[in-house]
Amino acid sequence: MPEVWIPYGEVEVSIDIKSENLAGIYENNYSKYDVEQLNNYEKLTTMKNNITILDECNSPGSISIVNKLLSIFENNNKINEIKIIKNTNNIKINNNIIKNSKKNIVIKQINKFQKNELNEFIKNENIIFISQSKFEPLFGFTGGPITLAQVSNENLIKDAFYSEEIFLPEPGKKVKKSTMIEDEYEKYSNVLSIEIIEDNNGINNCEIGTLNQAHNNSINYLMNNIKPIQKKFDACIISCDDVRRNLTNSLNGIWNNYTAINDKGNITLLAECSDGIGSQALKKYLLNQINIKNILQNNEYVNGLENIIYLQNIINNFSISIVSTLPNYYLENRLKFRSYNKANEALQSIIRRKGKSSFISVILQGNNIMLKSE
Repeated sequence: MPEVWIPYGEVEVSIDIKSENLAGIYENNYSKYDVEQLNNYEKLTTMKNNITILDECNSPGSISIVNKLLSIFENNNKINEIKIIKNTNNIKINNNIIKNSKKNIVIKQINKFQKNELNEFIKNENIIFISQSKFEPLFGFTGGPITLAQVSNENLIKDAFYSEEIFLPEPGKKVKKSTMIEDEYEKYSNVLSIEIIEDNNGINNCEIGTLNQAHNNSINYLMNNIKPIQKKFDACIISCDDVRRNLTNSLNGIWNNYTAINDKGNITLLAECSDGIGSQALKKYLLNQINIKNILQNNEYVNGLENIIYLQNIINNFSISIVSTLPNYYLENRLKFRSYNKANEALQSIIRRKGKSSFISVILQGNNIMLKSE
């Protein structure tokens, strides 16, 4: 009986699955990116005037990019002030770089800005925008112009949301909603985009250019990691913790891979979710503080609303289980998930319900990989 080790939070856990049940182990085949390659990008080495680095990710990978940018700019006499705007979490910029710098370096938090205020700021500053590209259920892909709109232009996101009917997730597809946003940001020539693809092992790819150039190049890279399968599975076990360990992000493991599972099959998420729930809509839904029907009738939008709609539309076609540290009450009573404390408990439940000949796949870091039946 093979012992399969699966990422879960900061550690790995094992499942004991029989060879005849194991349909395959799927993981991404990305290469590794060395941030020293940024030295070769002429636009970065010849920048001038004051610079604002807007780091939406604030992940280990993006912080390594920020540290490298500060190192590059330190030797540029045409740059005097560097503003760094980043998300709030525990990942820190290298204090030695800041302490020893001859530049005036100012660090601010994104949440100190109102979204409309941040949008106006972006229009009028010399911006380097760092974002993470990945498969995304509403826009097909996130990163670049999509992410910039999500952090700074809620009206544009709402307009895009209502531009097409929202029914099932569409990761890995170029959709009308994303084209709307890309068209809007085509004119933002003052923004240099650095778009990374990152997993628990570090940065896999980095694209630099205008918002749309870097985004389209990242999409091409991601498309190479859509893995075709010949036969759908009875069940899958998906590891979903990556650099953002929250439930909203972990649900991408379902959206990316549910079409590879037979109807009435089982999807089991291994998602510690140490960062909590994630989106505002999902938090309110778990607390029974949101009425989806009323929101849609009033043409309103709350961040993450689409995830609730997707769950409501697929929950009757699949049995969804989860291994997580989140409270069982919310997982079982609000989301209708089966909740387990251990991965092997979830596996044995699949065998009991689907039969001893169940065909089960294991997907590692499922929010960064897509399986697609041919």
